[in-house]
Amino acid sequence: MAATPTADYLAARDRAIAALATTNGEAAADQAREQAALDELEQRVRLIVGPIGIPGFPEPGDSNLGTLSPGVDLGKLDGVTAKDANGTTVYVSTSALLDAWLAGHRNWWGRSHAKLPQNAAAAFKISDFYTQAISPDAAATIFAELPLAHGPEVRSATALLLAFAQDGPAPNPPDELVVAVVRDGRAILLVRPLNLVQIPSCKSAWDRDNKVARGVLDDYTKSSLRDGAMFGKYVRLDAAANDNFIRCFGERFRPSADYEATRERAQALLDRVSGR
Repeated sequence: MAATPTADYLAARDRAIAALATTNGEAAADQAREQAALDELEQRVRLIVGPIGIPGFPEPGDSNLGTLSPGVDLGKLDGVTAKDANGTTVYVSTSALLDAWLAGHRNWWGRSHAKLPQNAAAAFKISDFYTQAISPDAAATIFAELPLAHGPEVRSATALLLAFAQDGPAPNPPDELVVAVVRDGRAILLVRPLNLVQIPSCKSAWDRDNKVARGVLDDYTKSSLRDGAMFGKYVRLDAAANDNFIRCFGERFRPSADYEATRERAQALLDRVSGR
């Protein structure tokens, strides 16, 4: 029985990753091998995904894979990506590619992270999914979910306020609107930049929590960096301040002045995919 184009693509991708895991010590030659493999995979994935087919996005799109070599960028979602004139980025995969990707990333980060859900609807609600699938070398943080209306042709649709950051995103508001959709055998992610107004009560609470955490860090510094327990306390307080800000913003965003316009933007992104 002949292999499917998706199976052929995944096998070719895995062979290239395995071959590049051991370099020959010649940087230029290694880069040339990797680029040749990336170019071949891009042609394959374009044929599998087909046209992007969403108004405003240039065809045929580029592969979402930026590298096949070991490192933080390895293992992004297989598919094509493009950006429109307004700065919205689309990532288009297929249900088969997404299912295979989820299976391969179930334990991607090991025991330090929860296992990634193995169905799209659940995975779309997990920060780790976006960190690995589309992140620009930064951790994703979900602040809140927004409601969406869709017809039966859409199997799954999720809208989120999200931020990508090297460290905790607090005290900055989320700066990305993400709409993730499964429809007609395709998985589509749309990411639009946001410029949301700060919620003063959340910022004030973070300022207080952060002041306490910084005070502990100052004491640790005065101890000539010898008090490990004190540093551990600082780490816990800093993480709590960040988590509390995210929770506060998520809870208080709905009654904020930005809520309705942001919800309408999310719905418009979904309607754009749905052709409404």
